[in-house]
Amino acid sequence: MNSLLPVILNLPQERAVFLKEENSKLYTVTAYFISKLIVETCMVIGIPIIFGSICYYMVGLNPNFGRFCFFHLVSILMSFVGNAQGMFCGSLFDDPNTAVNIAPLMIMPFMLFGGFYKNSDDMPSWNKWIMWISNYRYAFESYIANNFKGSPFTIDPVEQLHFDIGKWMCLIYLLILFGVYQVLALILLFVNKKKIQ
Repeated sequence: MNSLLPVILNLPQERAVFLKEENSKLYTVTAYFISKLIVETCMVIGIPIIFGSICYYMVGLNPNFGRFCFFHLVSILMSFVGNAQGMFCGSLFDDPNTAVNIAPLMIMPFMLFGGFYKNSDDMPSWNKWIMWISNYRYAFESYIANNFKGSPFTIDPVEQLHFDIGKWMCLIYLLILFGVYQVLALILLFVNKKKIQ
């Protein structure tokens, strides 16, 4: 959410300036989009590292340094996916207030089907498909596998929650979701540019 909301607010507010400069042929939509992504990268990487470094050992997660680094990798990827979702929502709506109000409605099903509240095997088949497009599911599974795989607990959370994708495969799915949201946001910018011009 930290990387999603600022982008949702900024993108619609910058739209008028972007369209004016793009009409003047100062730069293309792709150049604007890539520069926006590069500028956001500092925040997208910095916030999870700061937050994760403070809370990881404080919470008492697995003290192995490799698992600590993997935790940061997942957090950074989740931040990138959140940023891409923000770019998508910001590109979808002209009004920042509408985008901010609709974004939680878009994200809430992903949270509900992310595995926090209900085991994936207990979900009804007619809406189980939502968990496969939920970035929270992949992050949650990789966090659980990273922290509890091979732990001395008598109850294995990975088996109990029926997580069988694997922590590295979850990272690949997060990268795919990031790419899909970025491509959709870029397409929407092109469509909106042509519609307004």
